[in-house]
Amino acid sequence: MATFTREQIDAALTAKSIHLSPDDIRRVADARDSVMKMIAEFPSSWAKAQRQATMLFELIEASATGKVNVHPEDLKYAAGALIYLGEALDIIPDDEKDGYADDAAIVGLAVAKSEPFVREYCESRKLNLAEYLD
Repeated sequence: MATFTREQIDAALTAKSIHLSPDDIRRVADARDSVMKMIAEFPSSWAKAQRQATMLFELIEASATGKVNVHPEDLKYAAGALIYLGEALDIIPDDEKDGYADDAAIVGLAVAKSEPFVREYCESRKLNLAEYLD
C-alpha cells in the first residue's frame, strides 16, 4: 500500500504553487485539453478527486475569463495541484498500486486551501458542496 505523510503532500503542493505567477495560472486555464486529459486518467475509484480536480480547473478557467471574481494569486494552490497531476515524478508513481493516492491527496489539499473560493464557486454554480469539500 502506498504511504506518504501530510507533510509530504503539503510540501509537494507548496513546491508546485509558491512561485506561480498570474501568467502561469492563465496558462493552466488555457491548457484545457491537456489538463482535462490528465484529470481523466484518475481511475474510477478516485471519482471524488477527479470531480475536485475538474472543479478546480473550471474555477481557474472562470477566473481567467472573468466569469468569477477571484484573483489569480488566490488560485495558486488550485493551479499547483493541476500541475502536479502532469508531473512525471511524484511521491508515488501512478503505475504503482494506489499510485493515484498522492494525486488525490494533493487535489484534496488544494481544495481545502482554496475553500472560500471553492465554496463561492460551488454556490454560484449550484453544485453540491459535499461532493467537493472533505
